[in-house]
Amino acid sequence: MTFPFLRLRLGFVGFFGLALAIFFLSLAAPFIFSGPGVWAVGLVYIAYDTWLLAFMVLDCRRAVKRVPVSQLPSGPLHRPTLTVLVAARNERAVLPACLAALAAQTDPADEIVVMDDGSTDGTAVWLAGCSGLRFFAKPHTGKAASLNEGWRAALGEIVVTLDADTVLEPGALAALRVAFAADPKLVAACGVLNPVCAPTSGWLGRLFEFYQTFEYRRGFLWRLAWMERGMLLLVSGAFAAYRRPVLERL
Repeated sequence: MTFPFLRLRLGFVGFFGLALAIFFLSLAAPFIFSGPGVWAVGLVYIAYDTWLLAFMVLDCRRAVKRVPVSQLPSGPLHRPTLTVLVAARNERAVLPACLAALAAQTDPADEIVVMDDGSTDGTAVWLAGCSGLRFFAKPHTGKAASLNEGWRAALGEIVVTLDADTVLEPGALAALRVAFAADPKLVAACGVLNPVCAPTSGWLGRLFEFYQTFEYRRGFLWRLAWMERGMLLLVSGAFAAYRRPVLERL
C-alpha cells in the first residue's frame, strides 16, 4: 500500500514543482532573455495550462459517463447512520426552508443538530420551539468553532454539514448514504450546489445568480475530474459529508 501513495505523492510534487518553475521563469524571462526567447517562456506556460485543461476535461467526461448509483448494491451492506449539522448565526429568515427540506427527504437523517452561534435575531428562541432536532446555543465564536463543536456532539457515523440557507433536493441525503455505504474507503464528499438569489434581490441579484451558476458548474465539473483520481481539493461547506471516525483521527 505504500508504493501507490508514494508514486502519487512524487507525481504531485513533480507537477507542482514544474508549475512553480515555469511561473518563476516567466517572471524572470524579461531579465534573462531577449527577443523571441521572452515569448518562448510564455508559450511553454500556455502549453502547460492547455494540457492541464485538457486533462481535466477528459477526466470530467469519464466521470459524467459513469452511471450514477440509484440504490444500494445487492448483498448485505452496513447502512451508516447520518447526522446533519447546521451552523447558524442570525439565520432566522432562511432556516425554516432549510429544515423543511430536511424533513422532506426520501431517506431522512437519523439526527439533525443545529448550532446557534450567538444569534441576535431571535433564531435561538425560534429553534427552542422546533421539534425533531437537537439544538445548542453558544456564544459567538465563528462558524468553524461551531462546526468543530457540533460534529463532536453528533451521534451519526456520517456527518453532513449544511449552511443555514441550503435547501436540499428530496433525494440528496439518500444519495450520500448510498455512496458511503457502497464504498467503505470514501471519507469525504460534497453535493452539487445550484445558487439561487432571493426574489427580492431584483435584477442585480438575478444577474449575480446567472454568473454564479456557471461558475459553480465549472467548479463541480472540475471536482468530478479530481474524483476520477480519488481525491478532492475542496469540499463545499454548504453541503458536505465526512466519516466521523476520520474526523476523530484527524
